[in-house]
Amino acid sequence: MELPVANLVYSASGACVRTVIIDGRIVMDDQQFTTINEADFLRRAATHTGAIYLRLGVEAHTVWPVT
Repeated sequence: MELPVANLVYSASGACVRTVIIDGRIVMDDQQFTTINEADFLRRAATHTGAIYLRLGVEAHTVWPVT
């Protein structure tokens, strides 16, 4: 016997999420963050990532082109 809830939970991925509500606040609506500026967050994360790699003396190598 297949369980519909198990099928829903285990066949979905993060890409299936459209709205997220945490403690009554909508933090993602129609796959867009409502509480942060995503572009600013990604820019700051990239800056900090580079600084961490420098401190560790590690080079990041990617297989995909990064622009």
